[in-house]
Amino acid sequence: MLPFTAASEALLGPGFVAADLKELDVILERTEPQVQSQWAGFILEAKAVVAPQAAWDGLLDLYAQRQEPLDPGTSLSAMLHWVATRRQAISGGGETESSGQVAGGKVSA
Repeated sequence: MLPFTAASEALLGPGFVAADLKELDVILERTEPQVQSQWAGFILEAKAVVAPQAAWDGLLDLYAQRQEPLDPGTSLSAMLHWVATRRQAISGGGETESSGQVAGGKVSA
């Protein structure tokens, strides 16, 4: 799963990610011990497979809160690119196929 590349899509199916999503959300939300930025970024990238808008918002919030590089092996822009190019994006409250377009800080179809 590390690092996230175009090939990661073949390994991270929606069912695989959805099975662990509740546990991953618990890890992201805990304060003691707080998950390291590097791992939080990877968790949010995985979350993008089933919830791209939440992952997009989560990465921006994480970066804004911690004001540090999310991972020395990748960049915020690479993580946001991964999220923006997932096949599903939230648009108007429903799941739709995405062209990977990003406008105004939102992943859009």
